[in-house]
Amino acid sequence: MPKKTKVNKLARMSDEERARYLQHRADVEEEARRKKRELVARFIKGMIVTFNFLVERKDRLIASLTGALNDSDEQHRRAFQAHTENLNYFLRIGSQRLDKLQHIYDHRKDVLLENWEGEELDITNNQDRAELKLTLITYIQERDFKTYKNNKEIEMLTKKNNERLEV
Repeated sequence: MPKKTKVNKLARMSDEERARYLQHRADVEEEARRKKRELVARFIKGMIVTFNFLVERKDRLIASLTGALNDSDEQHRRAFQAHTENLNYFLRIGSQRLDKLQHIYDHRKDVLLENWEGEELDITNNQDRAELKLTLITYIQERDFKTYKNNKEIEMLTKKNNERLEV
């Protein structure tokens, strides 16, 4: 319906009025397009500013996170290095203690073996001496026994002989 009124309205106008009216309508539409473009341009400009602000903010955040990551990586590297140095220190101390204990063990073993060899030699010598003593004692006892036996025999034989002679 609004178009009918426009058509009727245009039909009632003279050519010059119609041309002015159409020109005015074209100017109004052009002004509306220009305002629309200006509004879109301003909106895009406002969006670009916001987008740039957000990009800069994200860049700062990324830079901050990268710095924090680098710092934490450096801290981790230092902690790992300190841990490695501590382990090396304790391993070195443990190795030194093991070496010392090995030295003490070897020394005690050598002393024990020397004492054992000496004691074994002493025992062998003592056994040899004891055997010699036993052999001497046995020899002396046998000699004494033979002497005693001979004396008894002689005494007995003398007694017999004396008894024979007295009878």
